[in-house]
Amino acid sequence: MSSDGGPVVGALGEGTLEARPPQVPRGLALGATAVSALLLLSSLWLGQNLATEDGGPGREMAADDSSDGEKDCLNDVAPHDIRPGRMWRSSWRRLDSSDCRPGSWLTRYSEPGQSLADYTARAPNLRAGPLRIGVGQLGTGPPSPDGEATPLLSPSTAQFLSLYFGQARVQELEVTEGPATHSQVADADELLARLASSCPEGVEACLFGTAQPLRLEGLDYILGLGKPSQRTALISTDLLRRPMASQETGAERPARRSDRLRRELRVAVHEVGHLLGLGHCRHYRGCVMGGSGSLDESDMSRLMLCPLDYAKLSTTLSWREHTRWTQLAGFARKHGLHREAAYWQRFAENGPRYPYASGAQALD
Repeated sequence: MSSDGGPVVGALGEGTLEARPPQVPRGLALGATAVSALLLLSSLWLGQNLATEDGGPGREMAADDSSDGEKDCLNDVAPHDIRPGRMWRSSWRRLDSSDCRPGSWLTRYSEPGQSLADYTARAPNLRAGPLRIGVGQLGTGPPSPDGEATPLLSPSTAQFLSLYFGQARVQELEVTEGPATHSQVADADELLARLASSCPEGVEACLFGTAQPLRLEGLDYILGLGKPSQRTALISTDLLRRPMASQETGAERPARRSDRLRRELRVAVHEVGHLLGLGHCRHYRGCVMGGSGSLDESDMSRLMLCPLDYAKLSTTLSWREHTRWTQLAGFARKHGLHREAAYWQRFAENGPRYPYASGAQALD
């Protein structure tokens, strides 16, 4: 989540809908009444076919795509101005009107979207060399079984951020803001304003962890918040240990260590992405930069950047793609993130070697 009102992203759908005209039964006597009925059916078929193809090949459009009256939440979004390569197309699916579910982030928040051109016009002016990221912690995590204090954020998070953002230099920050009790709800905007002085000059992104539940105006609980103008972001660990809910049945099970780490890494990458100028993704299903209004919705997101957001950061960061994917795959295998390991290993072995966005080319 970003509170600076920065640019965000849009989408088109995938999949075609085959429509056929109504067939006239053999031997039907076409009297005046029958002709009228046939004309009516044909006009209805024509209207349906035009509605299906109005948004271009592969996009299903309708005045009302859902039974409960929800409108298409992806109508007014920025252009999708890249042409992803084969590996990207086989790994990602575009959002469509079926993703406009009641209560989802896409439906609740109307955002204009962010194209590659939008990003490059407003991207932060980073200095030459590796990205510098600071990580600070407000307090400690829950005690270990033997009663010793544990870090609030996983020690693996700093290593992951370094690999994810192209061998970024990650440093530990000294936090002047004193820790609060874990049950004390904090206003995220106010807390970030107080933490701004703890972000040193020359560090492009400062991420702070807190055990406090976070709220924002209009939202009772949020997982994190990023403020690009302050170079600071906040992540709350309060919800990360909650049970995992099955996307198919809704049944809950305790969150494993790998589940908790995946949640923490996802929020950390999302908020640092905001600090680097990325908005909420409204183009691809499951992009790590997609907005989420609940922990369950966040759990539906992947830990990876979609092709459009990857193309954006490729214009800002200097990274060696094959090295990045290989190292991320190794990190994921070590920490039990099996889906992510398979994804990054596949790109390491088969991904294109183009210097710009792995074959994702800017459209004229």
